[in-house]
Amino acid sequence: SYINDQVKLNKKPLRKIKNELLLKNIDRNIIENAVSDLKNNCDCLDTDLETCKKLILKKTHNNIELLNEDHDLKDKIKRFLFNKGFDYETIKQCFIELSE
Repeated sequence: SYINDQVKLNKKPLRKIKNELLLKNIDRNIIENAVSDLKNNCDCLDTDLETCKKLILKKTHNNIELLNEDHDLKDKIKRFLFNKGFDYETIKQCFIELSE
C-alpha cells in the first residue's frame, strides 16, 4: 500500500503521511483504517523511532554529548524533527533512548 511504501522506503513518519493524504482529500476514515492495519501488521512505530534516532545522530555528528551541553541545539533538533513530521512522543522517546 501507499502508506507502507512511504514508511518503509521513504522513511516518512506516519503523522506526515496522514497529513499528506488529508491534503489530497482522502477521507479521514480510510486513512485511519489503513494506518491501523499497518500498525497491526508491522513495526512501523519502531521504524519511526529508528529514523528519528538516525536524524538526531546525523545532526549531532554522532556526538550525543552535545545535547547535554547545548540546550539550544537540542531545542533546534526537536523543532527540526517536529517539522519533519515526527510526533512529540516519538521525539521524546528518541532523546531518552539516546541519552542512556
